[in-house]
Amino acid sequence: MWYDTLDTLEETETEGGAMPVAEDTEFVTVTEAMTRLGVSKQKMADLIRDGAVKTEGSPLDKRVKLVRRADVEALLRRWHRQKKGEASE
Repeated sequence: MWYDTLDTLEETETEGGAMPVAEDTEFVTVTEAMTRLGVSKQKMADLIRDGAVKTEGSPLDKRVKLVRRADVEALLRRWHRQKKGEASE
């Protein structure tokens, strides 16, 4: 399930097995997406479960789940627009 993804990722990273991802790559790890979005592990799990963010398995490490960088950036833009709209009301 989606929560297994986060637990596995957390275990992998604590063992020093986190896969580095360059800034210009198409994908980021779930943890990197969480950091970029500024959300908790639970909120990220909710976003994955609700389909707001889709994950794909890493071709290099089956324990690591990846998120499209463009999806993360699009979600950030949407949240920013919503926040901006609320501030102008």
